[in-house]
Amino acid sequence: MKSIEIDNVGPIEHASIPVLSRGGIVRMRGRNGHGKSTALAAVNALHSEDALVLTPRAGTQFGTIQDPGGYTVRVGKRTTRKGELTIHQIEASAAARLVDPGIKDPDRADMTRARALCEILGVRAAVEPWSQLLLDPTKIDEAMGGRDQGDAPGCAAAVKGYLEEQARMQEQLQASYAERAKVKLAAAEEALRGIEAYPGNAQDDSVKTALALHALEQRRGQAQEAARRLPEVRAQLEGLPGLSEADAAAAVAAALEVGRQARAKVEGLERELEEVKKRLQAARAGLDVARAEHKQAESALTAARARGPLEERLRELHVKAVSGPLDEELQAAKDALARAKAGMAAQEMARRARGYQEEALDYERQAKAAEELAEDLRRRAAQVEPVLFSGLQTDLVSVQDGMLYGRHERLGMVRFGSLSHGERWRRALELVLRHHPKGEGIPVITMAQEGWEGLDPQNRAEINQIAQESGVLIITAEADSGELRAEVFGETLEAQAGAARE
Repeated sequence: MKSIEIDNVGPIEHASIPVLSRGGIVRMRGRNGHGKSTALAAVNALHSEDALVLTPRAGTQFGTIQDPGGYTVRVGKRTTRKGELTIHQIEASAAARLVDPGIKDPDRADMTRARALCEILGVRAAVEPWSQLLLDPTKIDEAMGGRDQGDAPGCAAAVKGYLEEQARMQEQLQASYAERAKVKLAAAEEALRGIEAYPGNAQDDSVKTALALHALEQRRGQAQEAARRLPEVRAQLEGLPGLSEADAAAAVAAALEVGRQARAKVEGLERELEEVKKRLQAARAGLDVARAEHKQAESALTAARARGPLEERLRELHVKAVSGPLDEELQAAKDALARAKAGMAAQEMARRARGYQEEALDYERQAKAAEELAEDLRRRAAQVEPVLFSGLQTDLVSVQDGMLYGRHERLGMVRFGSLSHGERWRRALELVLRHHPKGEGIPVITMAQEGWEGLDPQNRAEINQIAQESGVLIITAEADSGELRAEVFGETLEAQAGAARE
């Protein structure tokens, strides 16, 4: 019987894994820590870089893994490969996730199964539909993160993550705008705290009251100046002769008349000069008296004329002195001006508060817009995988409305999760073999120990039957109390060897 030979790898000194040309299951059995998982990794290393994580057995320089045709992987400080493979390994991880994603929630489990189905079917990325989910369709390459379009689930995860990251950015913006709005509203409240509303226009009232106060202060100054000069003018007035202006004017008029008569007499006497020299002398004396009286009258008139303006000035100063604003009137004007100025300050603070409120409203609008955009991006992100899965449909499985269905032999298409474990493995293996054609040699799948040990006896038997019908060799592991060994499921190696000899 052909076999895979493992020597001096990890804890394994030697292990031989039979390669069943007719298909079936081979179990690596033995105690934990004796090399079961190493044996599975060694099989995978024939086709992958898993040999890089393998090490030679302690005390040896290198180990070897050899397939039935002699293809050899040498495990050591430097891994080498030699020969041509005669077995064809099939990636089983996607099939295992399709069978059991390890998620209890049916809907979430179906999404994980759909991703595995994409890998099995080789579905390519839904570039065009995804680009329409982006805010900027030209960013689709950036959203996929440079991934190969053949990795549809990876591309879907990248696009979904890209949209969710944009949503998170909008949510951060929303939080930032909301905080800014909160700060501005607090500033508005602080600006309005303790401010009383001022009736009317404080600025106009401030100007008016300031002008009125200035006029009152001018009046007060004029009154004080008038009161200061009043004694001086009164003294000047009291120093003038006692004649009134009318009396002085009458005296002047009388003096003029005496002078006129005197001149007339002088003229007559001059004509009679020679006859009446004595009379001329007397007339001249009278004329001197008249002139003296005229001079005295003119002096009185001058004094009277000077007295009039002084009296008028005295009256004006007295009026001003007694008509100045009262202290209460000035204080009232000052209080009105203070209220107007306080009103101006209050209105300025109110204007500033309104500005804060407007800024807060603007931030609230921006926060709302960011929140709505974040919700929209979340919705778009949620559509990424459904867009990809909408085209997944075969005669064995299909995705409808985000739910995975599988074909039941009697019931037709039912929820994939409702199929028995064996039925799910049957469909998974059928899909794997159908969409990953056999290469040259026997197709091989490795199944993790946890997956195998989670199956009940009936499901194990069903999977063995599926493997034999499909001609696929499944290599898995199972813990027991014995030494490391390989057993064909359903019969011992010795029984199989005896049957071969017969």
